[in-house]
Amino acid sequence: MRWIIGAAAFLAAGSNVPTDTLLALEALDPLTADPAGFAIAVERQSSVPLSTFASVQLSATRPSGETLEVTETLSDITTTERRNRIRETHRLSEEGAGRLRQAQSTIAAWKASDGDGVKGSFSVNAG
Repeated sequence: MRWIIGAAAFLAAGSNVPTDTLLALEALDPLTADPAGFAIAVERQSSVPLSTFASVQLSATRPSGETLEVTETLSDITTTERRNRIRETHRLSEEGAGRLRQAQSTIAAWKASDGDGVKGSFSVNAG
């Protein structure tokens, strides 16, 4: 099975995605990673009024054309402030993690029956 893993970040000016974060995403196995451990942190200057969001999407297509796509917003947000910086850490709710686990299970079953014919993607969006 071939996976396409992507990260899209729509961030305030001066923000970036650290290289170690991109490398960790590339090493992630979308079918075995525990969704309860997914977290995305968006950091900004406290003087910048900004509403942030984060989501993950897991999708797959079987050779028959059947598709599955699950997008979950990381809605549990913890906010900390330090030295004029605000850090918002977004995590999945228990329900969201459960829906992603179900999608992982379904896609793993497709992979077991259809092998490399199943194409999938996992993406992370934050901003």
